[in-house]
Amino acid sequence: MQGIELLRHWKKFVDIAIQETWLAFEQKPQLFQTEDDVKCYLYNELQKVIKVQPYAVHAEVTHRAEHQNNGGYRFRDLVLLNPTRIWNNAFDNPIEGIHGIRNSGFSHIGESIFFEIKFQRIEGVRIIEDDPENLITYQYQGGEDHPKYAILIWVSKHGFYGEYILEEQMRESLQRFSDNVIEPHIPFEHVFGFVFNNEQLYEIKRDGNNWISNRISPE
Repeated sequence: MQGIELLRHWKKFVDIAIQETWLAFEQKPQLFQTEDDVKCYLYNELQKVIKVQPYAVHAEVTHRAEHQNNGGYRFRDLVLLNPTRIWNNAFDNPIEGIHGIRNSGFSHIGESIFFEIKFQRIEGVRIIEDDPENLITYQYQGGEDHPKYAILIWVSKHGFYGEYILEEQMRESLQRFSDNVIEPHIPFEHVFGFVFNNEQLYEIKRDGNNWISNRISPE
C-alpha cells in the first residue's frame, strides 16, 4: 500500500485517535489546559491505534520551505511520516550530517499527514487563523508518490454559542483558504478540520464547492 491509498488507510486511525482525545476532554476537561496538553494526548493516541502499515509519529518537525516564507521553514505540531522513507543523517550518512544538510537531522520524501492545533482558553476570543492562511501560500509538491494531508484541530474550553462559534469560524476560514489559494496548492480534499469542546466534536471537510460540518459526537 502506498500513495493516496496509504493516507486514506492512515486517516481511519487518525479519526479514532481524535475521537479518543475528545472523549478524554469530555470526561475530564480539567486535564486539558494548554495546546500542548491536546498535542501530547493526541500523540499518545496516535501511537496506540495503528497496527498495519504503520506511520511514524513526530512532534515539532521542521518543514523546510523556501517559498513565500521569510524564515525558510515552518513547524508542524504533529506529523505522521512513512517510516520506510525516512533517511537519517546521523545513521545513514553521518558525513552528510556533519556538513550540515538543511533539515532536522533526517530527510523524508513520502506520504505524510501534518497537524496544526489551536486551543481557545478565553471565551469570546477568536482563534488566530494563521494555519489556514499558511495553506494559501503553501506550494504543494506532494504528487502521487508522496501525497500529504493537512489536519487542523481547534479545541475550546467553552460552549459553541454567541458571537464566535468555533465550528463556523473554522468553516469560514477554510472557505477563505480555498477562495484565495495559489498554485500549486494542496488538494482541497486533502484538508480536514476538527473542532471540539467538552460537549461536541465536528469534522469539517470539502464537499463539492463547499466546506461542510459533520457532527461526530455526540450524534
